Amino acid sequence: MYPRQQADVEETRMSEQLALLYELQLTDTGVTERKRALAGLDKGTAARAELGAAEERLAAAEKKLQDDTSALKDKELRLSSTEHERREKHSQAYGGTIADPKRLAALEQKIEELHRLAAKVEEEAFALMDLVEQETAGVATVKDEVARIRERAEDVEEHYRMDKARLEGEIAELGVKREELVGRIPAPLLAIYDQLRTKLGGTAVAAVDNYLCKVCHNSVPRDVVVRIPKAETPIRCESCHRILWVPEGEE
Repeated sequence: MYPRQQADVEETRMSEQLALLYELQLTDTGVTERKRALAGLDKGTAARAELGAAEERLAAAEKKLQDDTSALKDKELRLSSTEHERREKHSQAYGGTIADPKRLAALEQKIEELHRLAAKVEEEAFALMDLVEQETAGVATVKDEVARIRERAEDVEEHYRMDKARLEGEIAELGVKREELVGRIPAPLLAIYDQLRTKLGGTAVAAVDNYLCKVCHNSVPRDVVVRIPKAETPIRCESCHRILWVPEGEE
């Protein structure tokens, strides 16, 4: 093989290696971005907490309605009992069977007491009826609110499951691609890449576009651009110290 042919092979080899390295960087960046997105997914925790609070409000409202409904029934029973007793006393007093004035006066006093008691219980029952009506409407409103929040929480959780499955699938695919790329890149070049990626915030390779480093945007001399695909070892940007790569067409 003539010297010029050997140079062409070496140039192609380095150019391809840098292209593979840049593709590896895109793959690693894709994995990092998806892991970040995965960590930032809304699991529905806030929505579930809101739902829990709404369900507690509903439970409290239903308990209050139940208690007041029971109290109303007690009032109605007491009113019925009082009215029944008042009618019995009235029949005794004015049925023509009592001749003793003192006993009659006592019955009339009892009848008056029962009348006042019935009026009081009836007033309390009416107040409870209004309260129960309001609370029934309030429970219905909170039930609607709970249903809306539950639907929203389930929607958030469903989106979380879908997005999680999608991102995990993409991460797995990128992992397979990374293994394939790593198998085609020389170990020394990989070692440099991993070291720089750790040191320089995850970006170890910088493409050159119109004689500019696309990461730090500083100029790259023309002679350096020409040497990048021909060098035996990677050439690094003088400003940001990343490995420089000239995309096909820029050379």
